[in-house]
Amino acid sequence: MKQLFFSIILCSLFITCKKNNPITINGFFIENNPVFGRSQLNFTTGNWVIKTETGSSIADTFNYSITQTKIILTPNGANQGHQQEFDFEKVDNNTIRIQNLYPSIPEATKTYMIYKK
Repeated sequence: MKQLFFSIILCSLFITCKKNNPITINGFFIENNPVFGRSQLNFTTGNWVIKTETGSSIADTFNYSITQTKIILTPNGANQGHQQEFDFEKVDNNTIRIQNLYPSIPEATKTYMIYKK
């Protein structure tokens, strides 16, 4: 009985610790899908991400926070405070999956973008 109780406690602690591990991400990621090379995300220190697009001199800077399934982007600058939340998954250290960052019809099925280092 003591072993069963101890096992349950250990499992609970393991699951709790695993859920609380912060998701960290850094580096330069290039859109791989649906449009290869269209956009780039550069995750820098201090929870900043810079989004650029091929052929454009405009760079959008966001402060970000990541939960287990979402990324929240808060624009830096004129639109500061207008945060947006997107589905997010860190597939591995070199791949992320994020809900489409481009405006779409709200009623449409969600689409996702894949970025790779």
